[in-house]
Amino acid sequence: IASLKGEIESLRASAEAAATDAAEGENANGEIAQRRDAEIAALKKENLSLKIKFKGHIDKVNAFKQKVAAEIKTTQEESARNAVAAEEARRALEYARSKANDAS
Repeated sequence: IASLKGEIESLRASAEAAATDAAEGENANGEIAQRRDAEIAALKKENLSLKIKFKGHIDKVNAFKQKVAAEIKTTQEESARNAVAAEEARRALEYARSKANDAS
């Protein structure tokens, strides 16, 4: 009987220890879940921040592209005007030479 009582006490102690371990495990799992949730929230916040920052950079690049396109258009127009002026100057020079040749 004493040995059975000892075994019963031993089983009760084991059951209590198992219950305590399970409760501690649930607490640890809860803490892990809280840490994961906090980390996920922090990563979402960082992701949003990076999206905003990235959009700002894209806006700056687009503004630069528009500025360069406008400068290229202006340069092309100026180049075309210079080509027309050069052609007119060449014609005037040819006309002046032909007049000089006719006069001689």
